[in-house]
Amino acid sequence: MNGKRQFQRGGDTRRRSIVLAAMSLCICLFTQPARAGQTSTYVFDPGRSAVVKTGGFAGVHITYSVKGQFHLTVDFDTGMAMFGWVDAGLADEKDAVYGRTLNDIFNLTGLPGAVVDDATVEFVGKTADGTESDVRLRLALRDDSAHLTGGTTPPPNSADMFFYDIDAIASKKYAGGTGEPNDPYQIATAADLIALGETPDDYDKHFILTADIDLDPNLPGGKVFDKAVIAPDANDANWEFDGTPFTGVFDGNDHTISRLTIQRGAYLGLFGYLDYGAEVKNLGVVYVNIAGSGCCVGGLAGSNGRGNITASYSTGIVSGDAHIGGLVGTNHVRASITSSYSTCAVTGDDHVGGLVGCNQGGSGHWGHIGNSYSTGTVMGIGECVGGLVGVNWGHVAQCYSTGVIDGGTDIGGLIGSNGSVQEGWGTSTDCFWDIQTSGQTTSAGGTGKTTAEMQIASIFLQAGWDFVGETANGTEDIWRVFEGKDYPRLSWQLPADDFEDGKAGPLWFVYEVDPQLVQIKERNGRLETAASAEAQNVDAFYVSDGWRLDATKGFAIRVDFHFSNQSGGDGRVTLGVLPVLDPSAMKWAELEAGCFDTGPFYLYEVRDGAWVQEIVADRSSDSGTLYMSYDPDADELYFSDTGYGKANAWRTVTGLLKGRWASEPVYVILGGGSEGMALTGADAWLDHFVVSSGELVLN
Repeated sequence: MNGKRQFQRGGDTRRRSIVLAAMSLCICLFTQPARAGQTSTYVFDPGRSAVVKTGGFAGVHITYSVKGQFHLTVDFDTGMAMFGWVDAGLADEKDAVYGRTLNDIFNLTGLPGAVVDDATVEFVGKTADGTESDVRLRLALRDDSAHLTGGTTPPPNSADMFFYDIDAIASKKYAGGTGEPNDPYQIATAADLIALGETPDDYDKHFILTADIDLDPNLPGGKVFDKAVIAPDANDANWEFDGTPFTGVFDGNDHTISRLTIQRGAYLGLFGYLDYGAEVKNLGVVYVNIAGSGCCVGGLAGSNGRGNITASYSTGIVSGDAHIGGLVGTNHVRASITSSYSTCAVTGDDHVGGLVGCNQGGSGHWGHIGNSYSTGTVMGIGECVGGLVGVNWGHVAQCYSTGVIDGGTDIGGLIGSNGSVQEGWGTSTDCFWDIQTSGQTTSAGGTGKTTAEMQIASIFLQAGWDFVGETANGTEDIWRVFEGKDYPRLSWQLPADDFEDGKAGPLWFVYEVDPQLVQIKERNGRLETAASAEAQNVDAFYVSDGWRLDATKGFAIRVDFHFSNQSGGDGRVTLGVLPVLDPSAMKWAELEAGCFDTGPFYLYEVRDGAWVQEIVADRSSDSGTLYMSYDPDADELYFSDTGYGKANAWRTVTGLLKGRWASEPVYVILGGGSEGMALTGADAWLDHFVVSSGELVLN
């Protein structure tokens, strides 16, 4: 960067006291604005939807009820609307089906729509049945309902022509969407979720969770379920699933479904049975309370037939008879569970596991569990009780468990029983357990190590484990370890945040010095800073909550930024670290992108009490990435806008983390602020925060 200059701030006026010891927690939720052009599915209410047919030589007058649904697209920006498809029929008072559908009569999919105002659409055109009848309809939109009125008028002097008039009420299906891959049905409330469960015809569609949902039975309208919410078993008198399986896609969108309560039955969980094509991802089912009276019980799914579960988790209590797991009861042949975990307390009779009760395999195929873990207590009365899996006939790779296990026979900290080794199914390799915490010095599989040995990377590297930062055992970077402090953990447990969930937790707490002057909020899928021109060196921050980075190890963190304001004053967005939440310590190191009057800048600032470094350089682009990385051997902290490490460093600070900060674990901060510069969220925002490497210290 050219044109480096000393940044003058008028003495110490820019000292932004990060008074975190007396912080207040502020987590605000914001809903995304509706799309200008939105397509939704509506379902007619037959009791309030009718078509009246009149006219003809015989002077008929017949009323038909309307049953079915339609897709509607309304674009308020262009002022246009259209029916995407219409699947609705008519029936008379004796329930006899009329020979023409609603679309046959009104040519709904052929009518252009004009937006009259924010709640009204008019459709005008002709029928498509050869009669050239005029069609004029009005659609009134109110919240989640639509009221369709109007009718057809045959040409003057036409022979034996009929008039059709409609007065119909339809409700939006779920919270929006069409169920297609590029426009999934939106699930926003408990009512939406229950409606999905009651609509087996939609089990092959695409869904996305747009908000956290609380199924607490003590809430108004809440209930204790007696079967799975989605894809329940219709007959729990036998071991076979008797019902319609879920074969669609359910994207939790990093939201949670909490306090699901189910009593009695088999094939229990949020989903009863997932079959071929099913995909469940990015979903947390938390504080579940599921007490089954049969087989196949899990916090997320009773049985995963041939589906894929990824990046999902469960917490709470799960119990049942056999094939009981914290996340899934039974994981069948060709089914997959990856990058998922459970902390549930699990109890059952036989085949009981912290994550999965039974992982099946055989005949050249197997159920797969990978990159996953469990930490809950697992108790079984009978056989095959494991911290991760009760009985394994399939494939388990890159997994761990840390819970307390108790049972009758075939008990294992990771796997209770590895089934038969016939054809290689159910074998385990390169596994380890802690002989001190478990009290077990022998096992049917794996290698026993002391607690200290279980915290040494070389033990696992020699066994071929793929760790972050090495390539001899592979480049997938499956594992990381806090040597001398913790067992190996999965690398995907490192924090990342794209700020699309509208809330700070669980990674952050919000610290706003003066929210009347500067605020930081998750809006529009990013972390936005808004500031008043009255602000004088006021900042707002997201501060790492419950986790820090180990400063005795190397780390690399980054966040994308945008800063486009160029006016009087000073504004900035920030990526930083600090060793203590102490208002008097004045300790932090940060990298900023911002603007001083009309001069866009990058700034790095380091404060350690009275010791201050503050260097600025010109910036040419409104958008980019802020990088910070650390080399503990050299005690060098690197600041960059191009990449990690010394080779990419714009500035290097030596002797800070290990020297002045005595290797204290560091908190991570993201923020923005102002000195006399008015900012909106469109001016200043951060996005796609990632800890690319490092060791976490959990509070």
